Formats: sequence, structure tokens, C-alpha cells
Amino acid sequence: MRLQIHPEFLSVGAALLALLTCGCRPLETSTSAVDDHAPEVSNHLASIAAAGAPVTLDQLDRFYVEPPTGQNGAHLYLKAFDLLGTQGTNSTAHNQEILDLLFRAAEQPSSRYPVDLRNGPRILLRHLTQFRTGAALLADEAVTQAGLGRTEAATAALLAGFRLARSLDEEPVLISKQVKLACLGITLDALERSLVRGAFTAAELLRLESALQAAEQAVSLRRALLGERAQLVALFQSSNLQLAEATAMNGNGVAPHLLETYRSDGHLERDFAFTLHFMSNLVALASMSFPEALDAADRMRVPDAATALDRKLVLSAILLPPPQVTFRKGAETMARIRLARTVLGVEGSRLERGGALPDSLEEIPVGAADGIPRDPFNGLPLRYRLLPAGGYSVWSVGPDRKDDGGSTRRSDDGSSVDVVMTLTTAPGVRRVPPAP
Repeated sequence: MRLQIHPEFLSVGAALLALLTCGCRPLETSTSAVDDHAPEVSNHLASIAAAGAPVTLDQLDRFYVEPPTGQNGAHLYLKAFDLLGTQGTNSTAHNQEILDLLFRAAEQPSSRYPVDLRNGPRILLRHLTQFRTGAALLADEAVTQAGLGRTEAATAALLAGFRLARSLDEEPVLISKQVKLACLGITLDALERSLVRGAFTAAELLRLESALQAAEQAVSLRRALLGERAQLVALFQSSNLQLAEATAMNGNGVAPHLLETYRSDGHLERDFAFTLHFMSNLVALASMSFPEALDAADRMRVPDAATALDRKLVLSAILLPPPQVTFRKGAETMARIRLARTVLGVEGSRLERGGALPDSLEEIPVGAADGIPRDPFNGLPLRYRLLPAGGYSVWSVGPDRKDDGGSTRRSDDGSSVDVVMTLTTAPGVRRVPPAP
């Protein structure tokens, strides 16, 4: 199932529709409601089409382009996923076979998984189920190889982890985007652990920096939101039975006869117009930089129960993705990528200095054109400090947008903490490679 129907609105949505259609609240005149919003919907759909964005499910499926023959990494990834689901996953030979497939897939320039986006809410995304497992296997491989001093092999595993996540770059589905961000997070964790265990060369650090630079561009939510909007358009244009089935897929639906009255009284068209404006605003936000996109997302609200009842926006309340949650996750992944890029810059500086750490980020060449990488949560430079016991921390202020000094401990009220990367020198690890 693709559409993310938010559970807190499901029973509320059914109750609101019942209220709206049983006369417990005054209803607006149906004809004027339809006449008011049908042209608005039609004009909005025309403007989306004029901009070259997908409107229909058929267009959305073509929007997910098939790579040229022999260049689709998805086929190899699917073979690896099939093996991940078989017995013997813990055996060395079995894992090596999977790793070999993941490494080969990473060499392909692009991917298109065999999903039929024309199926709308019935779309099957089975390939997503094994992504985190594949990313974790590559992460373990990287950390293991780094600990053995095989940093070239560790680098290859990390690069393959980034490529696995980014094989979902072109898939215009919001849940696929969320899986991609989660897999990027797994690989970033592995990068941090690998750098603690192994002494990477300048060339290896440069390869990892290049991958991170590309991954930063891939955090954008725009393509996924274009797909989400097209899916919602198709849902609002579907029959009452199809709409009821879609809302039921998360466990609690709205009866078709209630939707029929909701439609005939003009409320569904009003709801549709609101959803179109809301989703187009989200698409526009996705073209903005952080933290401006976060600020704009904070000003947008999915209708709550009272608003849904008052303004007849019940389906919008059930179906729309929450902007704050959606964009906050993107900002957090962006923060972690920029922290990793900063760490690679510090490690490169350490190599040049014969093992000595820089006193401040101003001394490292990361992002030389733009200065120190910026924190996506507040737009200020990322923080850095040397640790008394050796090593250092770099951090972002995190989702609460408040600097906690690089703390990773939650406060009593459970609020968010800083997003931190810490590198310490592990006992017995020679951080600077020996001279050739």
C-alpha cells in the first residue's frame, strides 16, 4: 500500500462523514459547492499538466523511466533480496553471495524496480521489505573490513551502501523515499563506526566525500511528492467503492454510501481542491533549501478533526502527509550527511598534519566554496569540539532546533537532542597510515 493514511484520523474520518451526512450539522447547498470547486480543480490539474508533472497514474508510471537494457541495477538488487529471504542467511558463503550481487548492482548507473504505478492504492512494493536488511549487511561488512585494516574493502562496502539507498532515487513514491532515507542513515552509522576502527587513505576519503556530496542532492522530497500528488488525484477521481477500499487498507475505512452523500453534497470536490493546493504547496517547499523549507512546513497543517468537520475536509485530514514530520526527516538526513562530510574533512586534515586534529572547522577544506557546512535546522555552521580524552565531535542542533552542546541524551520531557557524530581513537588503532 502506497498512500499513508494516518491512523489517528481513520475512526474520526468515518465519524465526521457520518455527522456530515446524517443531518447532525447543517449542510451547505450541494449545487453551489460543486459549481464553486469543480472549475478550481480542473484549472489546477491543467496547471500541473502544463508544468510537465504527472497527473494521471499512467503518466506517473511513465515518469518512473526504465533504464536502457543492461543498465538497470534493480534486477541484481532483487536477486540479492531474494537470497536475503532464504535460509542460511548467517552462513559466510551465503552472505558473500548476497554481497557480490549488491556490489555488482552498485556498478549500474540507475535502477527501476518492477512496480506498476497504474495500480494506485493497490500498488505492490515488495522490494522495499529487504532494503534495510541489505543496507545492514553492507554496513556490517564495512565495519568488519575497517577493523581488519582493509579500508579499501570497507570503502567499497560503504559506497555500495549509498548506491543501494540511491537505487530508489527515481521511484516517485513517498514511502520509498522514507526507506531510502532510512538506508542512508544505516550507511552513515557504518561510516562513523568504520572511521573509528580504520585508517582510511586520502584517496578513500575523497571517494566517500564524492558519494556524500551526491547523496546530499538526493535528499530532495520533490519527486516523491509529485508522485504522491498524482496518486491522490487518482484517488479523488475514483469511484466511491475504490475510495472506500483505499481508506480501509489501513484498518478502518469509510463506507461507500457515506462517500456518495459526501460527493453529492459537493464536499468531496471541495476536499479535492484543498488537497491539490496543499500538495502543490508541499511540492514547492521541496524546492526550497533548509532551514527555510522547515519553517514553511511548520506553517502548514493537515486539517484536524474540528477543521475537517467545519470546512468539509475529511478526506484531506485522513490522507495528506504531515509536512512537519516529512520535512523534519529530510532535514535530519541532510544534517547527518553534512556531519559526515565534515568528519571526512577533519580526517583529511588529520592526515595532512601527521595525526594532529584541527582546532576548528575553519582549518579544514570541507566545502571550501561555501565555508563550513551549514546546519539544515538553523542555517548556522555545524559545531565542532575536541574531546578531552582524544578525538572530536561534530553536531547539528537537531529537530528541536536548540543547541544542547552535542548532547545525545534526551531531556526529561522527551524532546529531541542534537544530531551528533563522534570519533574517538580506539585503543590499538593506528589512525595515520604508516609511510610507504
